[in-house]
Amino acid sequence: MFEVAYTLFFFVLVLEVALFLFLNMPTPRGWKSVVVKFLNTNPTVKTILRAQVGFCVIAALFLVNCQSQERRYMAEKHSVREKDSYASCIFIFM
Repeated sequence: MFEVAYTLFFFVLVLEVALFLFLNMPTPRGWKSVVVKFLNTNPTVKTILRAQVGFCVIAALFLVNCQSQERRYMAEKHSVREKDSYASCIFIFM
């Protein structure tokens, strides 16, 4: 479940970066101001910006999840290293 969510979140993040780069490129005066005015006044865009805040909250939750999985993985790896069996040595290098 989280793998699909991470992948979707990554693609949304890439689209957001592309839009940011598009809006910060030096361009002719006329059409860029029209695009910026449209983005500032459109209610749909405001809803999308609220969704972006939601994505930021989701990103924070993903970060917490990733850190907890990393801690769990390191604890398991440490406990396996403490054992002296041949099977545990094979598990470490896999």
